[in-house]
Amino acid sequence: MSLAAPPDVVRFSPRSGDASDCVVAALEAACGVSYEEALAASMVYQPDVLETGMYWDQVQKAAKRLGFKTHVARSGRYDIDDETGILYVYRKLPGMRKREHHVVYLWDGRIIEPQDGRRQLWLDPRQFLTYYGYRAGSLLVVEEKT
Repeated sequence: MSLAAPPDVVRFSPRSGDASDCVVAALEAACGVSYEEALAASMVYQPDVLETGMYWDQVQKAAKRLGFKTHVARSGRYDIDDETGILYVYRKLPGMRKREHHVVYLWDGRIIEPQDGRRQLWLDPRQFLTYYGYRAGSLLVVEEKT
């Protein structure tokens, strides 16, 4: 399976500040569109995206609406040090049974984190995961335009 090549430039806007728009920000970066375009495409499939986030099938449909093909690489089936895509990360919250779900943009083995408008760039994805206590899940790879 050949994965998408990383883009030469990543467009990234500050998040809106809402808790669940990480997927919109990551879709923006992955597709090279504006935040508003990514949000509009996302809201077609999940009107409450800013409150609830999205599932992979909804993100895939939004990417397709923006003109891109996608596929999901399951955890353990991609090399986090070399790949590019929207990375699902999760962690167990202290004292709770629930998991916290989040996505970031993995760009050629680097993490771009939109959390809190900080727009952090982590050169080592494992340091990011360790620092925040996350585990890497599946990777949504955005391929060529359709």
